[in-house]
Amino acid sequence: MKYLILLLLIVLSQQAIAGDKPASDESIRELIEISDSRNLLDGMFSQLDPVIEQSMKQAMGTAELTPQQQEILDRMRQKMVTALKEEMSWESFEPDFIAMYKRNFTEEEVKGMLEFYRSKVGQAMIGKMPVVMQESMKMAQDKMQRVLPRIQEIQTEAMKELRKYRANDG
Repeated sequence: MKYLILLLLIVLSQQAIAGDKPASDESIRELIEISDSRNLLDGMFSQLDPVIEQSMKQAMGTAELTPQQQEILDRMRQKMVTALKEEMSWESFEPDFIAMYKRNFTEEEVKGMLEFYRSKVGQAMIGKMPVVMQESMKMAQDKMQRVLPRIQEIQTEAMKELRKYRANDG
């Protein structure tokens, strides 16, 4: 009877250990493939140039630029986009992405995600998430634009206080 209990405990402990097994590179790569993660990253970078261009226009405000100045800024933007794409390519992300999944998910959990993403609902999520993410980013940008004047006002007030403090302190 003791041996039966011992055998049962060994079997149960092995199952518990197996459930905590980190996800394998193979299953993570399969998850990356089925969830279209690489294409999502590539899609994000396809929007990089317009975002940087818009940010530069906002930073310049109403300043009038000569054609030569505009050309310099255009070259700078192109170099920035190239540098970001090179440094943040999928090839540079993949090893870190796999390591991150290994640290945070078990093999069982990754298998569960694979099952979900193979389902009709999972495929719908994969197909619709880029649009949801894009709309979320737009929503956040819009909210940021609305709060920016307040932030600038707070910053201006703090700078006035600092100058007043320096004048009185010195």
